[in-house]
Amino acid sequence: MSFQIERLHAENFEMDDAYGEPDVLPIFGLRLSQVTLSQAADLIAAAAKARRRGFVVTPNVNMLTLLPFEHDLAELCNRALYQIVDGWPIVWASRHLHAQGLPERVAGSDVFPLICERAEQQGLTLALMGAAPGVADEAARRLQAASLALTVRRWKRNFPNRVTQICSPSAIKPIQTFY
Repeated sequence: MSFQIERLHAENFEMDDAYGEPDVLPIFGLRLSQVTLSQAADLIAAAAKARRRGFVVTPNVNMLTLLPFEHDLAELCNRALYQIVDGWPIVWASRHLHAQGLPERVAGSDVFPLICERAEQQGLTLALMGAAPGVADEAARRLQAASLALTVRRWKRNFPNRVTQICSPSAIKPIQTFY
């Protein structure tokens, strides 16, 4: 058995112009968004500007290893507005399993600064939640020190730390009504 591997270039990936939504690649029981780094930041900012309610997940290999054990993880991930792949092994596998695989890895740590830029440019509020006590406060302090025009709010209530709890409706609903 042999695979013919087509060289993929990020500029060849376009979103559905009718809705501004990316194509989705079904793989490993997930619906992965076929987006580049810049497209991911644009989509997230556009969703925020349109006040679309939801969340974004960044599946990586660690998350894939949890799928057989966290039975509701795939369902919760599939309810996300976007599933932006943060893992080269997943990108590689997508290119072997589908004629047009994923364009590139989009790490959460790479897309976050772009989301902050777009939020600042468009007058959007950035909400920080999760992590250990005090982490969101310190992150907000640093972000606001770097950009006086960026509005940052912190979610002060206890926030779950397991992926399946974070993505659950009971965790998301209070956040949506707060912001």
